[in-house]
Amino acid sequence: LARVVAATGLPRRLADDHLAGFAMDTDGRTYATLDDTLDYCYHVAGVVGLMMAWVMGVREPAVLCRASDLGLAFQLSNIARDVGDDLAHGRVYLPAAWLREAGAALTPGVTLDTATASRVAPLVARLVTEAERYYDAAWHGIPHLPGRSAWAVATARLVYRDIGRVVVVGAAVEA
Repeated sequence: LARVVAATGLPRRLADDHLAGFAMDTDGRTYATLDDTLDYCYHVAGVVGLMMAWVMGVREPAVLCRASDLGLAFQLSNIARDVGDDLAHGRVYLPAAWLREAGAALTPGVTLDTATASRVAPLVARLVTEAERYYDAAWHGIPHLPGRSAWAVATARLVYRDIGRVVVVGAAVEA
């Protein structure tokens, strides 16, 4: 990391933000609202998008914001995909307000049962819908990336976007 920072001038605050994301997991932070979940997404993935774009040579603020948007979208897809696994490992990233509205009580460390999964399925779809906004916004930054990087990022965007879409179909079937 020190070599990358020296070679690119990567701002320290980006690495600090990413480390804060690790702390959110180790400190057992909870997520009351979508904004809380998005804050987590920024710290574990949005900032990674920023760092990657920076390493690619991007300095334009609007393009950096689109890189962060893509990281947010990726993490929202990951959360949607991993609700059951995360729960079994003691983590809940779905907004508590959404869970209350759906009448779904998730107990960290406990396996997701069928009845609760049926209440959570619409929340997974809602999360993927939120991710779509960020995937759409991220698209506008891709043409501003270096050629080969743009192709790789565009491909990753499509793959992760499809993960969310498949998760929604699977969650609906399981419910």
